[in-house]
Amino acid sequence: MTLKSADGGDVRVLVSDPNSDHQQGDVLEIIGTLSPENCLECFVTRSMGRDFDLDLYNDLITKVMSPENGQYNEYFLPK
Repeated sequence: MTLKSADGGDVRVLVSDPNSDHQQGDVLEIIGTLSPENCLECFVTRSMGRDFDLDLYNDLITKVMSPENGQYNEYFLPK
């Protein structure tokens, strides 16, 4: 399936959990890894509700993950 990400991009997602039951319009948190086919392979999915502010969330993630913050550079910047 293809989902819209918090920053407005499209993300291909592989969901292997048969208990995953989400409807169109739900805001989901998805934790997983990127497959060789550039799909997100889900480990965990959970609903964040339909009123979750994705713009605010994207701002938070952008600030936390910025190179200026430096806290996570070793994990997310090219070597």
